[in-house]
Order: sequence, then structure tokens, then C-alpha cells
Amino acid sequence: MKTRWGVCNKKDIVITLNSELIRYDISKLDYVIIHELSHFIHFNHSKSFWNLVSKYCPNYKQIKKELKE
Repeated sequence: MKTRWGVCNKKDIVITLNSELIRYDISKLDYVIIHELSHFIHFNHSKSFWNLVSKYCPNYKQIKKELKE
């Protein structure tokens, strides 16, 4: 995967993570896992989705920004 950190396949109930995540701090790996798991409840990036992500990863905005750098 060159453009994504993770992918959620809701139909097959599979999450695929980018192997490059191993080079990052555990907090970034946690964020990506929380993000992808949240898609099993909200299969979009709605406000409800981000509220769920923030419940388990309150600093997700900062981590998301760091992953883009």
C-alpha cells in the first residue's frame, strides 16, 4: 500500500494495515487500528465516526497530521 495506512473490508470482516507502520511510534499504530475498527460501526467519515475515534484516541487529530508529514 502506497497511499493508505489501513483498509477496512467490512464485507469480509478484514482489516489490512500498511507494513510501513512498524517504523512508527505505537501511538500511530493504535490510531490506525482504532480508525479501521471504527469503520465496522460507521462505514464513512461522518461526525459519528470521528466521535467514536476520539473516544478511544483523543489526540487523533495530531496523530493524523503527523502521519501526513
